[in-house]
Amino acid sequence: FVAEHLRSAPRDASVQPAVQCGLCIIRTQGQPLELLNDAIRSVFEQTVPMVPCVVVCCDMDRVSAIEAHVRAIAPAAVILRAPSSGRGKEQINVALDYLDRERDRFTFVSCIEEHHVLYPFYAARLAEAHELTGADISFALSTERGPGDARKLRHSALPTAALVAANFVPLECCLIRTDLLVRSRARFGDYMGGLEEWDFLLALL
Repeated sequence: FVAEHLRSAPRDASVQPAVQCGLCIIRTQGQPLELLNDAIRSVFEQTVPMVPCVVVCCDMDRVSAIEAHVRAIAPAAVILRAPSSGRGKEQINVALDYLDRERDRFTFVSCIEEHHVLYPFYAARLAEAHELTGADISFALSTERGPGDARKLRHSALPTAALVAANFVPLECCLIRTDLLVRSRARFGDYMGGLEEWDFLLALL
């Protein structure tokens, strides 16, 4: 599968921006706002330039308050409203449409939830992996820890072809080249019952 389809796939010859800049999509319902603050701050603290793109997914009576809060703490952030008909990861599609329109500004994209943060050097290390290997998707190993528990590995790295059988790439732990998203036109569906991330990654392949 890998030899026939992935390694032999023609690579897009589009010109990437001279200075790397990423877009970090943050999906939020604004509960609580302190978590959103931490997520946005972790994006600005990366050692390569990144712009937070906050996708607001909540009742209309709270949207304006959340947008005002984000503008107050991060004037440079992009703020988008998810369609009222959207649900689950499908709400992220509005940000992918924005990325498609602004493809010349961003070399890569990542995606987190409001209760996630990007660790220091996250974007720099994964963007470096893109440059050194020519990969379109790079991901970091993830860990998890319950209250009072020791940290443990969440997913193990597997060959790319293993994605056909199961998902081992957490969406919040990967960096994706913008030109791959533009070429593939991949979007999140609302028909997978919790498997939208896996379906999305397969669409990228």
